[in-house]
Amino acid sequence: MKKRYLIFILILLILSGVKAEDISISAIASPDSGSTPLNVQFTAAATGSLPLSYSWDFANDDIVDSTQQNPSYIYTTAGEYNATLTVIDANNLNATKIIPITVESYDSKL
Repeated sequence: MKKRYLIFILILLILSGVKAEDISISAIASPDSGSTPLNVQFTAAATGSLPLSYSWDFANDDIVDSTQQNPSYIYTTAGEYNATLTVIDANNLNATKIIPITVESYDSKL
């Protein structure tokens, strides 16, 4: 009887469309502005079904520059950048976070 009850509950959960846990991201850059060369440390945390995969695009070119959770990157050219982090969890759910980075030309003041 107990076994039938557990199977019934399991079937109800499957049919009710219980969805996987949503994924969310928290990410920061330090510093997020400065002069070239600008060495930026990125720190990220995410929730979702493990394992989580991290993909960072630092240069606005749709190319993955790092798959580390907490990478660093050196900006050598002045400009406005959007560092983009995409996290994908075990259920193939994903979330994206964009961090604006401002890089100015070095001025030697000579």
